[in-house]
Amino acid sequence: MVISADPRPGYDEPSQHLADWSELFARMVDRMVTLKARTPRGAAVLSEHDRARLVASDPELAGFDREIATRTAEIGARARFARRLGVALPIEILRERFALAPVDIELLGALATIERGTAFNPYTMGKNEPLQADVAFLVALIANGDTMLPGEVRLRFSADAPLVAHGLVELSASNGWSADPPLVYKRVRIADRVLDFIEGAQEPPPSILGAVAKFVPQPIATADVLLPDPSLVEQVTRALSRPDQAVVLAGSPGVGRKSIAGAAARALGRPLLVIDLAEVPVEIRGLDAALAPLIREAHLQDAVLAIDRAHDYADADGQAWIHPRLTELLRRVRTPLVFVGEKAPSWVARAGRVPMHFDVPFPTPEVQRRLWVRHLPPGLRLAPDLSLEALCKRYSATGASIKEACEELGRLDVVHQRGGTATEAHIINVVRSRLAHRLSSLATRVGTPMSATLPVPSWPLPFAPQQYRWPSPIAQVSS
Repeated sequence: MVISADPRPGYDEPSQHLADWSELFARMVDRMVTLKARTPRGAAVLSEHDRARLVASDPELAGFDREIATRTAEIGARARFARRLGVALPIEILRERFALAPVDIELLGALATIERGTAFNPYTMGKNEPLQADVAFLVALIANGDTMLPGEVRLRFSADAPLVAHGLVELSASNGWSADPPLVYKRVRIADRVLDFIEGAQEPPPSILGAVAKFVPQPIATADVLLPDPSLVEQVTRALSRPDQAVVLAGSPGVGRKSIAGAAARALGRPLLVIDLAEVPVEIRGLDAALAPLIREAHLQDAVLAIDRAHDYADADGQAWIHPRLTELLRRVRTPLVFVGEKAPSWVARAGRVPMHFDVPFPTPEVQRRLWVRHLPPGLRLAPDLSLEALCKRYSATGASIKEACEELGRLDVVHQRGGTATEAHIINVVRSRLAHRLSSLATRVGTPMSATLPVPSWPLPFAPQQYRWPSPIAQVSS
């Protein structure tokens, strides 16, 4: 095994930290094998009384205990020094972000050593076969009968213990057990994603995000969020800074709700992880399979967790039975939590935090004009008879709708070789083609016979004629 020989008080890189854990694991294995050789009975785990009797009569065993305690203290001291200097030590990051106890760190260090292939199997003659740990092996490895009793190590693998509840380790039945075995005989593995994180894979892989989530490592800055009231981002940031509060951003799609959440996350120095609940099945196993890895990922990244379309999840008749399970999962979240929707979800008060409600307003004509300026492609200009001011007065649009319209105008300009000019007819055609599912003639100009006959819609629309600027109860929207 590689031994970290750096004489300085801290670690310069994570590999040195892992090398010290590998060496500590080797000494723990030596102690365990020596104890097993001294034991008259073949029990997998020694009782505290039997172990104390053996250590009292054997100086070699007592020497193992002192050496392991000294090495453990040295690793902890070096790690704390390195973290104060900003060195990213993955195992220490796990301790900080999941609030793990010292025994949890020892277990993770041992499991990481096994999974990385730097450990040998003490039960084989050649000592070169892969080691597959069960709970009994780890109890015998870690427990010392003095500062760490076998029962304390065993309890770290119960269902509510942090290692298991947060999905850092996985338990499975051992070979030879047709039914669920006793806990001490269950196989233990460190989760694949956690092992990848320990070995340096910081960004969440697509296999974790899937179609349900989106990770934003560098969210939008506060200065780039165009809102009628820029202080809204500051208010959301202050609300997210308290661990006992959750933020509810309510409003219509496209007005900047997730942008506000991202700007607040950036102000807090965190990335943003967005989960779209509309993509999560209304079924217990599907909900657990989708959310549990993503909640773990939010902790790994120390990210602000945004739950998108929260109000729509399981809102049909007879589906509210799944809300208790959803809120139980969300109560495990330790990072800042945001709910995004057209309104606050009915179950938000059961998520374990005090909900702070913020309404995101519909963009004003001046904000819309600035959004058109921002999103119009560089090679595209408006026709001489069309101005942005007139466009914003005639058509009321959300930021997302303006961005989509500008992207489509840019593509159509290249395809149809329009010479880099966008006319009013081009804009109307784009709006109709992209948003026809909302209302068939959404972009009809004010004053035409057709616009005069359009019914007033009963829901907020992302892109509508100016005559459909509803009063404040409907115009309070978010994205």
